[in-house]
Amino acid sequence: LVPVALLSSAPIVMATSVKSAFKTYADVVAAARKQPDMVTLGYSGNGTVAHLAGELAQNAAGIRLRHIPYKGAAQAMTDLVGGQIDLYMSSVPTLLGQVRNGKLRAIVLTSARRSGQLPDTPTLAESGYPGFDALTWFGILAPAGTPAAIVQQLNPAEGAGAPEATHSIAIVQSKSCASGLFDAKPLCASGCRRGGIIAALPVRCATDANAPAAPPPTPNLLLPVPSSPSPWRLSVAPMMDWTDRHCRYFHRLLTRQTRLYTEMVNAGAVLHGGTERHLRLNAEEHPVALQLGGNEPADLARAARLGAQWGYDEINLNCGCPSDRVQRGAFGARLMQTPQRVADCVKAMRDMVDRPVTVKHRIGIDQGQSYGFVRDFVGVVADAGCSVFIVHARNAWLQGLSPKENREIPPLRYALVHQLKADFPRLTVVINGGIATDAVVQQQLHLLDGVMVGRQAYHQPWWLARWDALYYADRSGPCAGASPLTREAVERAMVAYMEREAALHGTPWPHIARHMLGLRHSLPGARLWRQLWSDHRLNDRPAREVHALALRSYAARAGDSG
Repeated sequence: LVPVALLSSAPIVMATSVKSAFKTYADVVAAARKQPDMVTLGYSGNGTVAHLAGELAQNAAGIRLRHIPYKGAAQAMTDLVGGQIDLYMSSVPTLLGQVRNGKLRAIVLTSARRSGQLPDTPTLAESGYPGFDALTWFGILAPAGTPAAIVQQLNPAEGAGAPEATHSIAIVQSKSCASGLFDAKPLCASGCRRGGIIAALPVRCATDANAPAAPPPTPNLLLPVPSSPSPWRLSVAPMMDWTDRHCRYFHRLLTRQTRLYTEMVNAGAVLHGGTERHLRLNAEEHPVALQLGGNEPADLARAARLGAQWGYDEINLNCGCPSDRVQRGAFGARLMQTPQRVADCVKAMRDMVDRPVTVKHRIGIDQGQSYGFVRDFVGVVADAGCSVFIVHARNAWLQGLSPKENREIPPLRYALVHQLKADFPRLTVVINGGIATDAVVQQQLHLLDGVMVGRQAYHQPWWLARWDALYYADRSGPCAGASPLTREAVERAMVAYMEREAALHGTPWPHIARHMLGLRHSLPGARLWRQLWSDHRLNDRPAREVHALALRSYAARAGDSG
């Protein structure tokens, strides 16, 4: 290539959520040295300027951060503001708006000089790494062999120097460079030749003619997840009033491998309130776990035995629900205050059944406990034979918050769950709480044995349709006769299920259809489709008729989005 002109350049900025404890790059370095590969750093894409600048910054400080690549900035911004990743690097213009509106904190710049748009943000050179300078730049280059006269004619130096052009470039790229001919090779190659970084990355410098081509990116996945998946790699959380057997049947149409859980069922209700009503399940649901609530070892053992007889693959004890009703029964999250009682319950159930007995719990109670509280709880229960712990990464506040607020207000503390795995490496540790993107799922699967997703899976169920291929290398598709899996195929299967349930058990189809209202989430025409399925005026019509009406209306409004 023949250089024509350098138009503009901009520094890369490292940013974090304003809620983060990181105030300076020194804070990041200290945390990374204390827990290598635990602090997460996001970029948009592999091999981008931000990615390379981040690698250079880590190399300069002698640290390793966990790389979380994204396909674009939009999802990364959401995760960064929400605290799902610790740090993100991009050009100043990309992050400037979020910094100025108070959602993000700019920590450090990669340029040799400060940015006029972020004058209070120090550079890496000022932060103890003299000589550090990494920019993203924009220039014009022409094909090799372009005559000099043509190159000169193409050069926009005179126009670029005009005030209106300089202002426009500055708005977009921070710094205009009204230059003439420039030497492109040093700019192209400098990042590749500093510190030997590039040799360790899955990208190659474009100016190195002898470099092999970079391997193609893994389809869909940002990072490969560990092989030999745990049976608890992906699961859908138990959710009261939601994950009944009809919901689980629907979810199983979307994913063959994901572990499913019942709503919490009180052991007393199983024993005295109609066993079949509480334990009936569909043969298609496996693998599926029964979640029990209770605090009496003998009752839980008998209920677990019934669950095993009905065919559940796992018995799970709820030690995390903070609702007033559950607290009045002295079980759920309140059980964490008596770990020996939980251990006795686990032992009694394990003595009664031949399948895993697991525990789902919080990281603490109310606002006071330290990490030692949950560590000691896990230690006592593990001594009773429990080897699988599903950890909701929030405290449970037993007073002052509703169950909904308990899912939102207590802060997420993923690091405590990671520390549990470090302290109990032989246990299976599954994380739950606030997980809503594949990027976060992947991040957690590199640190833990499994991820449990809750309301995001319910409200946006089509997400589940990707999981078998992404996380289990199973591309066969769970919906019989559907290749590839489509929303229409799932909807048809649900209509057939509604008809079967009506014939066998007299179940009204609206009790089932409510679980699939998110199937077309965010698609054009989805609102009309959802309204028709939930219109009580159609409740007396056959499900097949409502299905046809909804599908015709949806297709007329938006086309077949499949």
